Amino acid sequence: MNSWQHMIAEGLAASVPIDEQRSLFGTLILMFLRIDSGFSVACDNDIRRYCETVTFKKGTVIVDFGEVCNHFFFPYVGKVSVQNKLDNKVDTCEFAASFANVIALESFNSQKPSYEKLVVLEDTTCITLHWSHFIAIFRRHIDFKRICCLFNEVNGGPMDNRIKAVDASWAVPAAFPEYPDGVWRSI
Repeated sequence: MNSWQHMIAEGLAASVPIDEQRSLFGTLILMFLRIDSGFSVACDNDIRRYCETVTFKKGTVIVDFGEVCNHFFFPYVGKVSVQNKLDNKVDTCEFAASFANVIALESFNSQKPSYEKLVVLEDTTCITLHWSHFIAIFRRHIDFKRICCLFNEVNGGPMDNRIKAVDASWAVPAAFPEYPDGVWRSI
């Protein structure tokens, strides 16, 4: 899968050199190992197999209002703005890199149009994981499932604590069994 080829062709993104990709994946996997010391080699292999790396250029909209968020983003270098549009007003907050898992969460989980917009504020290098691959890894690896649930807890609910208007039940992943295949069902 080459999800970002169209953006690269339009000059909105750039490929990441292979040496830099290795370093990015190594850093991500070390972070996962710190979160869950039981992180498996098999899960590591699947993440490396299915994830893509890309550098988005400043000003690029990677998810727009009304689009479905099909990717989970682990930005390593750069900054992304998440604009939340509820009740016809837009709230914005910024995420610096260091694998701050940036997504339009509700859209990603439900695969429905987003009320969030993700905009690159400065050139941002990311590891990205397509929704279908995320689900495959989530189903196959209990260690990945544990890490996802820990991200959810550590980040104060919806993996980011940025959406103040969202119901507090987001703090419990199992509260949303209606998401495709119960993405956040408890382990």
